[in-house]
Amino acid sequence: MQSKTPISDPTLLQLPLDTRTLTIGGLAIKIYGLGAHSASTPLTCIHLLHPRQQTHEYMTGIARSLLHTYGTQALICASFDSRNHGARTTSPLANESWKGGNATHAEDMFSVYHGTVEDLRMVVEYLGVYLRRVVRHFVVGVSLGGHAAYLALALPRVEGVVSVIGCPDFVRLMAARAEGCGVDVRGVFGGAGLGPIVGRLDPAAVGMVGLREVWRGKRLLALSGGADGLVPYACSQPFLDEVKKAVWRGELELDLEDIVYEGVRHECTSEMVREIVRWFAACFEDMDGGSLKSSLAL
Repeated sequence: MQSKTPISDPTLLQLPLDTRTLTIGGLAIKIYGLGAHSASTPLTCIHLLHPRQQTHEYMTGIARSLLHTYGTQALICASFDSRNHGARTTSPLANESWKGGNATHAEDMFSVYHGTVEDLRMVVEYLGVYLRRVVRHFVVGVSLGGHAAYLALALPRVEGVVSVIGCPDFVRLMAARAEGCGVDVRGVFGGAGLGPIVGRLDPAAVGMVGLREVWRGKRLLALSGGADGLVPYACSQPFLDEVKKAVWRGELELDLEDIVYEGVRHECTSEMVREIVRWFAACFEDMDGGSLKSSLAL
């Protein structure tokens, strides 16, 4: 993963960005763009979830791209350090892969982004309380944050998510990664392993019947690199194809866009950020027309 912050246009780095920190439940939340809005304005918040081995600062460029594009919208962005990252780091080894010497890579990765989504659940619940106004909620996640974004789509008040180089099928992803490392994942998921937890939370494991209600009426944008060797699109495609079939048959009410960038490796490119910005234009248009579930934010 590249360390530089992804952004739609580098010239935006020269423009000012209003930032402040809000503490919710002991968690430091960086809020972008709040100063542009009056104290009573209902807001839309885009929550930004960063990659493994990065911090919330990685997502600043995406916040800039969104806020400077949609300056007339009542929009803010929010980000925080995922568990065991940034100021919350307790074990650097736990953020490494099997190749990096971490024998519990699968357990650590899933528990970190599951825990991060639980943190996000709390932020979504309390942000409007702290800001004293109605807030609607969307999520953008990259890599580890992209895996988490798939889980976040099931949160009751989240109306849509963007997953960038993330995967909705944890078992398939870990099996592919383990094959290249000589790791036997049967012990990871069998017996008293991760299997029951993943089966309860991971979209591919939950399946269409389980997702029908929690994803109903929501939006999903999946952006993948066609040459991504760390999170191959081949690990996401079977599930996403199943979702597309369920939507086409009328079994799942979901607005899904699935875009693969040929030749792109495991990175969030400027072109991907421009696609994120474009996608939100349709979200805002639907909100103005009242077709998204406004009751979710009440």
